[in-house]
Amino acid sequence: VVDGVHYRSDCAARNGKYPLCDELLLPSYSTAKALFAGRVFDHFAKRDPGFPDTAVLKLVPECELPDGRWQGVTLRHLANMSTGLYDSEAFEADEGAQRMVDGFFIPTTNAARIEFACTAYPRMVPPGSVQVYHTSDTWLLGVAMNRYLQTRRGKEADIHRDVLLREIYAPLSLSDATTHSLRSTDDDAQPYAGFGLTFTPDDAARLGLFLADKTPDFEQVPDWPAARGERYRNGVWAVDAAAVVGCPEPVWIPFLSGFGGITIAMLPHGALFYVFGDGNTFRWLRTAAQLHAFQPWCEEPPQ
Repeated sequence: VVDGVHYRSDCAARNGKYPLCDELLLPSYSTAKALFAGRVFDHFAKRDPGFPDTAVLKLVPECELPDGRWQGVTLRHLANMSTGLYDSEAFEADEGAQRMVDGFFIPTTNAARIEFACTAYPRMVPPGSVQVYHTSDTWLLGVAMNRYLQTRRGKEADIHRDVLLREIYAPLSLSDATTHSLRSTDDDAQPYAGFGLTFTPDDAARLGLFLADKTPDFEQVPDWPAARGERYRNGVWAVDAAAVVGCPEPVWIPFLSGFGGITIAMLPHGALFYVFGDGNTFRWLRTAAQLHAFQPWCEEPPQ
């Protein structure tokens, strides 16, 4: 999207071009960490300044363990994946481990996923000091936010239906595809929050532009928690593109990332670049940087 115009390629599929590209349903995967969990988190934080620093144990007492590993961990730490609980600091080592697949992704009940998220990892460092990516952290955040809402609006309240759709995304004219969220298969029907949404290409563009417009703290990206040379806050990654375009100063590009090759990147000058693929490639930055030739990304001319 450049200057308000949505430019989209054909939708390539294994058997050729998908004929109804405007209606192609796209999976969110982990872009939902920003577009669902992150939006609801910020929505609550604006209305209750103390909300981000609420103890996890207050809303998820299942994490009260004999060794006290969750003491001092807040909802903010869950949102930033900086709980201090992990096995390995290596990128995606915990997330890609078989025990995560067997213990978290395969079970479909809320209780089973809470149990894994609470018990899987030991306390390694103080909360807030190291970022380690765990989808199970976002699950706990979703559970905590749903319970927080229910204490205020009753046990039938739901963060997806009542907050995300009705209070946050209602003005965006999104497709009906976005009204559905995957949920746990037990009576809790817990919305996934960190994955499990569906978009059309137009939805992806609208949501990316909305996120860029509603998140002024993108200007403070250098202060976000470090994550292997990038930054990560509340479901949003950021990468310094200065070396790619030859700028003398940092050019931080916030972006959303999803399993398999999904990126929604918020570029300078209000532009947006998105790509959905399943080839497990994430080489979007050099492609998006072609816009630098038309809308320079440098604050100062390259030397």
